[in-house]
Amino acid sequence: MEHVQTLLERVRQAPTDRGLRDVLADAWLEAGDIRGALAAAERDGDRAAVARAWEPCVDRLRAALPGATLLRVHRGLLTHVELPLESAAEIAPGFFATEPLATVRLALPSIETDDDDQPIFDPQGLQRLVEAAAASLVGLFGLQLTGFSPLQWPAVTWLVEQLQPRLLSLGLPVDELEKRLQPPPTWSPVWALQLQYWTSGADAPEDALLRAWLQQLDPARLALDPMSVVADVDALLQHPSLQHLDLRGVSVSSLHALTSWRDAAPGRSVRHEALDLACPSAAHDPFGDLGRVWPSATREARACAVAGDSEPRHVIARGTRLTQHRVDHPEWERSVDAAVTALAGSEAGPVWADDGGAVVVGGRNHAIPVVTLPPPVRRLQAQGDDLLAHHAAGWWIRQDGAHTDHRDPVDAVAWVGGGVALARGTAVHLPDGTVQELGAPILALASDGARLVAVTGTWLWEVASPPRLLGRRQAAGPVALAVRDDVVAWAQSNTQVRILRGTEITDAYYSGYMFGGRDLPFLVSDVAINDEGGVLVAFEHGTANLLRPEGALKLDEFEGEPQRSWLFIYQGQVLTAGF
Repeated sequence: MEHVQTLLERVRQAPTDRGLRDVLADAWLEAGDIRGALAAAERDGDRAAVARAWEPCVDRLRAALPGATLLRVHRGLLTHVELPLESAAEIAPGFFATEPLATVRLALPSIETDDDDQPIFDPQGLQRLVEAAAASLVGLFGLQLTGFSPLQWPAVTWLVEQLQPRLLSLGLPVDELEKRLQPPPTWSPVWALQLQYWTSGADAPEDALLRAWLQQLDPARLALDPMSVVADVDALLQHPSLQHLDLRGVSVSSLHALTSWRDAAPGRSVRHEALDLACPSAAHDPFGDLGRVWPSATREARACAVAGDSEPRHVIARGTRLTQHRVDHPEWERSVDAAVTALAGSEAGPVWADDGGAVVVGGRNHAIPVVTLPPPVRRLQAQGDDLLAHHAAGWWIRQDGAHTDHRDPVDAVAWVGGGVALARGTAVHLPDGTVQELGAPILALASDGARLVAVTGTWLWEVASPPRLLGRRQAAGPVALAVRDDVVAWAQSNTQVRILRGTEITDAYYSGYMFGGRDLPFLVSDVAINDEGGVLVAFEHGTANLLRPEGALKLDEFEGEPQRSWLFIYQGQVLTAGF
């Protein structure tokens, strides 16, 4: 046991050392620790063994971290946990000594306002919560605090000073004088620093603020929030301790200065879509998305759009039930033999795959078998009469009347440019033979045949040369993504959908609960785009929204279905559906 404890501390001090991680995995295996089985399975690429070890690892963490809303585990080690501040005190002191790479994202209590719109804030109460949490958080590797108020800054300052994290991630609010908060002189240096803030314009007064944070905390690694602006790259690069810059999505004044700095000394690296997105160390990516996530965002409901004679048709599958609407009006419903795992619209009507691997094209009264593939079939994409399927053992294609089953396990597939794009790990392999590195494990691809978009953890990219950052999403949300012409739609979270029409971004925000029959948590499940550019949003617990440029519609329930209702915001307006 002493040997394992020594290894844990060594991993904490050298988080990017892959060899140490392998030695730790072997020590865990010898000690009978389930984390060793998961680490070894991931190292060996044994997906079946990973699946067997995953659940007991998660059960262990959930028991130790009551109140956790998200867990990320890479090579057996907890790397990220999200939980409310109130729950932190319930963690047994000393837990984080056994998880040397855990970054904790704490959600501080929100500040409400009175009838005069004045904040209702109890600083002593917050300080008591922070002190109770600190005793349980001793030994954590990283601390992430975002979305807090300047009123909470004294408590944040005290907590960081007490915990002395090696990784610090902060969302910097603006105080009442519209100035950014400065780093306290009592804070200790960190190994990695991530700052999130909104920029004020081309003059980028945040450059001076950034230098102040670098001077105080002296990080070797720095990450800035996407959409930030660094107007004076040369001044940034003069900081002597910096070895790695993560500037994905950041506007910089000089790419040449970045490449010159990177190449001037061994061990330096820069992540930027115009240079290189690859993680400089696959052993541990402090600002990335390596590892598996709990809870799984897998959803049952699937959605697709089918071209109609004059109006678009919208098909939704939930379990063994298929429904079709003409725009928002119920048209037909039917049952199928097994639960649907994938759905796509084709010229012949909806195509679906069930949990036995059977792929079928059909309609109200007919179902024609196409092929049976190794289950589960994860995604279907249709182009005219051609069909592409991603299944458990690889991918299957029917094109120009011929079909081929490729027993080649990949992470995602999509039709683009007349061929098939394949996602393997963190890279997309394009039909022309080129490879686009996206720097994080690819969860999904979507394409309309010409434009290719990828989801990597919390990032959304258009796969081009160089890749173009389209936006961010929450890791706990569903992996729901659709592309058609100049429209891209994706699930930003369980309760938010983002639509990019050309260069214009529109969000739909849903209330936390869906009403009707019994109140249920609101869960976005899938998105699809019809031939008029309307975005179909299917919900896990019934019905759907159609989000069009001219407004929103609720898809009406079929006879006998529970009548659902909800509140949402779309195009800046508060709307009701079903009331």
